[in-house]
Amino acid sequence: MPRTRVNGSQIDFEGIFSVENILLSNGFVVNGVGSKANTFAGIVGDEEAYKLFSDSKKVTDLVKAIHNGDDFLYSEVLNTKIKSIANKEAAIKLFSNTFEWYIGKAIVKEFKAFSSAYGVEIETAYGHKNVGDFDVLAVLRNLNLIYIECKLRKNDKTILKKEHILKTINRSNAIHSIASIIILNSEIDKEKLINDVKYIKYPLREWHGNILEFSTTRVNGPKLLKWYDTYIIQSTKYFDGLIDNLRLVFQLISCTSFMKSKDVGACAANNTTAVEYRKLGYQADQLIDQNCT
Repeated sequence: MPRTRVNGSQIDFEGIFSVENILLSNGFVVNGVGSKANTFAGIVGDEEAYKLFSDSKKVTDLVKAIHNGDDFLYSEVLNTKIKSIANKEAAIKLFSNTFEWYIGKAIVKEFKAFSSAYGVEIETAYGHKNVGDFDVLAVLRNLNLIYIECKLRKNDKTILKKEHILKTINRSNAIHSIASIIILNSEIDKEKLINDVKYIKYPLREWHGNILEFSTTRVNGPKLLKWYDTYIIQSTKYFDGLIDNLRLVFQLISCTSFMKSKDVGACAANNTTAVEYRKLGYQADQLIDQNCT
């Protein structure tokens, strides 16, 4: 019998390695996943919605259309849809759903993840009852899950509180994800963050640790923050430079794994210092310098 050659493009990797399938294979109960129908992609299509949310200027104008009733000149279809929604809260929910959808699609498109999903509801993980709704989950090429939490309130330096960070970390731990990312549409008060974090221990590890600050020459804005395997992306211009910051996150995740293989770090690879990252060429500064006790 002749052999049949299978072209890689014929294999539905996104379906085979879907977020839901990976969660189910790891023993978790998935109650629901966000639908594209509840995003702008369900109105104008994937490609158009992705292009729109990749442009910070268009996203800014879209927000003005939702909040102020301005005309959205880039899409007559969306402009009509927004004006037809009597309840502004419903339009805001449509926007936030689309942003979460977009983040997942960006991780698939730009970083070759197998799949993504937004609004993922997980019933229970042992030791973590009522785990709840995950904004974005993606399945990376090594089949690890990564969790992204999105906070879209603009120019609010108090948007990220200690309890928000701990809740994100605990959720990430509950599903055994490789890292968690918090995306903010604001620049936070670093001094407050430092004061909040320096007296608490990182969940599961039970250690105090370092908060590191990273920058990339391609992003002119607030710097990326790292506390163990939790990353905080700040923005003051509707996520301008977001993809470059995500690229830096994925490089740092890889770098952390590399350092661990070399036994770098006082107690664990994720507690390495800014000096050690600078040795590998990263632009890193240390906001908190603590040992693992």
